[in-house]
Amino acid sequence: MIKISIVILFFLSHFFVFSQSTKGITGKPDTSYSLYSAYAGTIKTNPEAKIVNESHSPGTVEEKNIAYCTIGSRKFLIDAFFPKQQSSKRIAVIIVHGGGWRTGNRTLHYPLAQRLADLGYVCFTPEYRLSTEALYPAGVYDVKSSIRWVRKNAAKYNIDPNKIVVAGHSAGGELAAMMGATNDIASFEGDGCNKNISSKVNAVIDMDGLLAFIHPESGEGDDSKRTSAATNWFGYSKIENPELWKQGSPLTHTGPHTPPTLFINSNVARMHAGRDDYINVLDKYNIYTEVRFFDAPHSFVLFEPWFTPMVQTMNVFLKKVFDKNINSTVMAKSKAQIIEMPLYKGAVPNSIAVSNKENSTTGVDGVTRVAKVSVPSLTMYKPANANGMSIIICPGGGYSILAIDKEGTKVAEEFNKWGITAFVLKYRLPDDSFNVDKSLAPLQDAQQAIRLIRSNSKEWAINKNQIGIMGFSAGGHLASTAATHFTFKADATNNDTTSVRPDFAILLYPVISFDTTFAHVGSRNKLIGTKPTADKTAFFSNELHVTSNTPPTFIVHASDDAGVPVENSIRFYQACVKNKVPVGMHLYPHGGHGFGLNNKTTTDNWMERLKNWLSSIK
Repeated sequence: MIKISIVILFFLSHFFVFSQSTKGITGKPDTSYSLYSAYAGTIKTNPEAKIVNESHSPGTVEEKNIAYCTIGSRKFLIDAFFPKQQSSKRIAVIIVHGGGWRTGNRTLHYPLAQRLADLGYVCFTPEYRLSTEALYPAGVYDVKSSIRWVRKNAAKYNIDPNKIVVAGHSAGGELAAMMGATNDIASFEGDGCNKNISSKVNAVIDMDGLLAFIHPESGEGDDSKRTSAATNWFGYSKIENPELWKQGSPLTHTGPHTPPTLFINSNVARMHAGRDDYINVLDKYNIYTEVRFFDAPHSFVLFEPWFTPMVQTMNVFLKKVFDKNINSTVMAKSKAQIIEMPLYKGAVPNSIAVSNKENSTTGVDGVTRVAKVSVPSLTMYKPANANGMSIIICPGGGYSILAIDKEGTKVAEEFNKWGITAFVLKYRLPDDSFNVDKSLAPLQDAQQAIRLIRSNSKEWAINKNQIGIMGFSAGGHLASTAATHFTFKADATNNDTTSVRPDFAILLYPVISFDTTFAHVGSRNKLIGTKPTADKTAFFSNELHVTSNTPPTFIVHASDDAGVPVENSIRFYQACVKNKVPVGMHLYPHGGHGFGLNNKTTTDNWMERLKNWLSSIK
């Protein structure tokens, strides 16, 4: 039997004493929100949703049911997931489950903890008192207590005590934000364990958790049909005690003590009530915030196709926040609105219906690689000072994987500094198991990206005549294919007549030709197979398809590239010159293949050269 506790608040407005209604305290767990109930609700509107099951990696250690605090006979439990391999001090991520502060449990986020542990994080899933057991602020006290326990055990789990993150979904997202908003506010520490240890958090990830209970955007407090989740949580209705509801809102407390915060939101607007006001406060103090939007239902965190890109978003954000080389003030001033959207409405053309096996790994080089991409998406990075120009970025990876951060998100962030709206294209990888014709899938996605941006140019404040496409390595092959095959309708079933011609192209150490004398064999084999016809080989040898209507092109390559011979770029350059296409090319003597934004063999910055070139073609 769960011990019932009634919490008395002593800390609102000079320790004014409140008593609370205990009608919602049943002493019995509420099991109404579970993985399967969430799935049953989700597939009604999103039949593509797939449950993310637990994955037990041999490289990850799991410790379950650890007591992080004991009050009387009540033990508060937490689980730990951490890499087996020793390394430098790691980042800790405490994941708080949702369920309307009344239902749900910590096992909901075991898959997330496991996936993050595979990426090198030390993850914890604590339980906390729900409104069936105790009223606000008991749950706040409990999560604070779990943070103190994690910091106390930093050495045991090889954690940097100055890199503790709290993440949460829904009600857990609200609690995560509350942890950051109440950093260093003693009255929220409660009567939990290890009170001599700091509960400060160094970053927050709020996944669809509200920031203000009383707010024009909030749906909390409607008790007309049944007692609302928040009313049960507070023990008072919104009308009976609005001050208590405000006092329990992260927005009320946020300020200079609040850490960098990532908001990952669904298409259910009421679930992030007060977010923009919260961000406005942090902007005053140059505290970095980031918003990632998924056109997805509220429980998206539990299901594919949203789970994997959500993990990638978290990983990129945390790398950015804890990178010693990035100034936090610069981060805050250069932040962008980030929105991930499905590339297609409805079914993906030319696809075979199979389970989504997309996965990502981060190597010892720090590069995140995404494999098995069968559900394409487009992520918009829109700067506050958008100038109307946009660039679609196609990461490379030999048509086997996508180097999604090194040749995707990091490039988008650089373009944002120039006022350019960037789009990272997560295109389908050619694979016979989920594509009818694998050779056409990437081009279909590139053309659809151009079509989507041009169709929404007015809404997104984009000049429809300044939409460029950029690609690295095999992504450069895709970009050059889009730049030379725009009169070819890759998706024959699409009746949209919007132009798919890019207005300019940017090619970084690109695969251009499938001519066997200088082709990148791996990319060729992946896209068109090991025994392609002569016609198919010629079709995808893009130097053969340059015409006077090919858009202006900027090319960068290293002469000592052993992966993709520089001859690829030279041939494309020569074809552009022959057809009087405006073209600029810069060849470095050294740099090899895959140097991304920074060719470490030289002080020359190719991005600055690109910036000048873009100015010249406007």
